[in-house]
Amino acid sequence: MRRTSVLLAVMMLAGRAYAGGGESPDDIAKRNAQARFDEGITLAAKGSYEEARIKFVQAYAVFKTPIVLFNLAMAEKKSNHLPEAATHFRQVAADARSTAEAKDKAKTAVDELSRQTGRIAISAPAGADVTVDGALVGKAPLGDSIDVMPGTHAVVATLNGKHLDKSVSVTIGTEEKCELVDPNAQQVGNGNGVIDHPPPPQTTTTSFWSPGRFIGLSMIGAGVVAGGFVIGFGLGASDAASHASQLRQQIGDVSACTGTLDARCAELSNASAAKRSNETGAIAFGVISGALIVGGAAVMLFSPGTTRRAGVRVQPTLGGVMIEGRFQ
Repeated sequence: MRRTSVLLAVMMLAGRAYAGGGESPDDIAKRNAQARFDEGITLAAKGSYEEARIKFVQAYAVFKTPIVLFNLAMAEKKSNHLPEAATHFRQVAADARSTAEAKDKAKTAVDELSRQTGRIAISAPAGADVTVDGALVGKAPLGDSIDVMPGTHAVVATLNGKHLDKSVSVTIGTEEKCELVDPNAQQVGNGNGVIDHPPPPQTTTTSFWSPGRFIGLSMIGAGVVAGGFVIGFGLGASDAASHASQLRQQIGDVSACTGTLDARCAELSNASAAKRSNETGAIAFGVISGALIVGGAAVMLFSPGTTRRAGVRVQPTLGGVMIEGRFQ
């Protein structure tokens, strides 16, 4: 207890030397921050580390110095906020402004805390807000792994209203990787899970014409052509019937044609045969025409249109940029 209080008091004196550089427009805020720092020192000396931690947090909001941060980390360690303490001790050890003594003590504390905590290395889309168990830990890409207590943690990355989440289980002294990657995004780079280029915006257009509908239209066209043959055969049958009727009027008694070589009787027989042949042709092509038209209409009705996607992607290359996509 006494050893910790002495260490904090030393840090307090150095903090005053740093903060007492003269008046400034935010002098009131600095004096208030110094007061919170002093209160934190007093509370820590009494063993009230949780209350001291809150005071140091308030002081650090103004004085971003390794001295204040060291005291905050010490209070966090004593009040059982171990992941936060480990993170802040790491920052003190890496800060060029820290004294050699503070760096050594911070590194020792990190080694001790690593035997009680774990870490998560998080990769997420650049610019995404990253939270662990609901607490914001920064924007991606994160500069360092996140210190956590052993157990399962909920990691969430939020960007442009979209959320990527994953549960990560961590054990003491280990570092687990957590990659939050949008499956619909274009990922480039070194595969660290950071999405440097979002997918190109795509628009979808649907064309009425498709291979199936072209086939249906062709069938309808063939049916119309067959209908033309129906008309031709029908006219032929009508002409033959009219000619046969005229011949019957000229011959009178058709039964007299039996066994005779009268040219009119032979012509009547030919006209009657032509009428029957044209009628048969008209019926046959009529059936074909109807089947083609009805079938073609059904094919066009039930065949879907053609869907096309238009999009442009600009991708950097060694020689400049490459643009790919479909322009509509």
